[in-house]
Amino acid sequence: MRKRFFKSSARKLTATGFTKRKRDYQFEQDFMAGQLRAVVRVDFTGHVSGNVIDNGTGEEYLPLRAVHCGPFAAQVKAGYIELLGEIARWCFVPEPFHGAQANRLSAWIQQEFHDQPEFVFKKLPDYAVFREPQSQKWYGLVMNISWAQLTGKTSASQDKSSAGTLPLYVECLTKKLGVSEEIANFVGSLGTAVGMSGCAGSWPPLLAIYTIHSMGGNILVTQAIIIIIL
Repeated sequence: MRKRFFKSSARKLTATGFTKRKRDYQFEQDFMAGQLRAVVRVDFTGHVSGNVIDNGTGEEYLPLRAVHCGPFAAQVKAGYIELLGEIARWCFVPEPFHGAQANRLSAWIQQEFHDQPEFVFKKLPDYAVFREPQSQKWYGLVMNISWAQLTGKTSASQDKSSAGTLPLYVECLTKKLGVSEEIANFVGSLGTAVGMSGCAGSWPPLLAIYTIHSMGGNILVTQAIIIIIL
């Protein structure tokens, strides 16, 4: 199942009853016939946290966090989740992607072309495509790529050379895209040799084929091979 992302609205938070504090907004409401009190906090980055207080003891209701719980605790959990859902509807604006840049791009596409992102990959539920309405062909792809995949390093402070990306690039071609090891090594090595991040050998022909495809044209396998060779 795909995760849904939300952006908080300060105006909606205060209108709903959240109180602005030094580092966050806080909302409190009794539920379960006044036996318990839900405390929900939203910091200035939009991160949500909360807990449930037992009004009888003044302490946190810990069974809420238990995986296996009794009937009453299950009712408490359901009531708390329902309250969180209401807060989400009142105070948060749904967004298609986690990243701000992807959301800005998606908003621009919707404004200019009136196209919505489509989440078509079952194994990659946060990846999305944009289609040309008439041909139904993709003209845009939004995907998550970690910094380590881009640089071949786990730390941004380490050297980011093209050679560092070569093993990851070859592995991606062979295991995820089904390219033979010989071709993957050749293309990756060529990209590294010309000083780019392991994709210089494949990017230009892929761009040419993608452009032809997005404009509604068809391309034969022999034509694709000629483009790659050139």
